[in-house]
Amino acid sequence: MKWLDKYFEEAVLLILLVLMTVIMGVQIVARYVFSNSLSWSEEIVRFMFVWSGFLGIPLCIKHRSSIAVEMLKLKMSEKVQDLMDYFTYAFSIILFLIMLYYGWQTASVTFVNGQTSPAMGVPMFIVQGSVAVSAFLAIIRTIQCIFTHNQYKREKKDENVLDNLMG
Repeated sequence: MKWLDKYFEEAVLLILLVLMTVIMGVQIVARYVFSNSLSWSEEIVRFMFVWSGFLGIPLCIKHRSSIAVEMLKLKMSEKVQDLMDYFTYAFSIILFLIMLYYGWQTASVTFVNGQTSPAMGVPMFIVQGSVAVSAFLAIIRTIQCIFTHNQYKREKKDENVLDNLMG
């Protein structure tokens, strides 16, 4: 279970990247060597790319590598910095709850309508479900960030001290 928490997004993204690379490689060989293009390859790679993009959100949250304006925050006191961090966490959770709600709504409507993709006949709710799944994972990762906030601050402070000592 610990491995899953630590590497879930990385593992899924790695699998998707390898599959996209292999499928497009086969498509290139089929097109230019055998003069016969695969009708389904571009569609499945596009769907994998969509999933990759949305799964990158919880991955960035987990690694705390989201876009941030640190210069302004660093000028503030430590208490104000903490307040800003917790405000950001709360705002993020609200945003991801909205994404989860509308992502679920969209995927549900598509499921009920039975919409499928043109080339492969893949149910489109699988592709559109990427929004709800990534929002759910982003909420979990944001909550984890809240609970590990103080530990992360201590580690970051220790890194800064080591960086200053090293030069």
